[in-house]
Amino acid sequence: VVYFGAAESLTAGAIYYFNSSGEWAQADASAAATATGMLAVAKGTALTDGLVLRGMVTLVADPGTIGDVIYLSTAATRAQASAPTATGEIARIIGYCVDSTNKQVYFNPDNTWILSG
Repeated sequence: VVYFGAAESLTAGAIYYFNSSGEWAQADASAAATATGMLAVAKGTALTDGLVLRGMVTLVADPGTIGDVIYLSTAATRAQASAPTATGEIARIIGYCVDSTNKQVYFNPDNTWILSG
């Protein structure tokens, strides 16, 4: 859990990336700029609540079925159970679904990614 950077607002369970301005912004697999850097899940609505870089988290939306590999979604701040495939989208594994009913995942973003084309 980290407590650095800046953010206009956070949503508990949402996925953010750390940008070149030192801010946590909404992560989105629709563009490399928002999908290939350091990712974290907000624990609450303020930086003082912390952001999880790796570990067990509860996401804002159901990411898939238990055991699924999950990817960063093209819907901002979300995860999905299938890799994005449209041209220009980023396929990046970010963890594994451990409880789909309660939206819990092991968040462990891979440092590698693929640009769909």
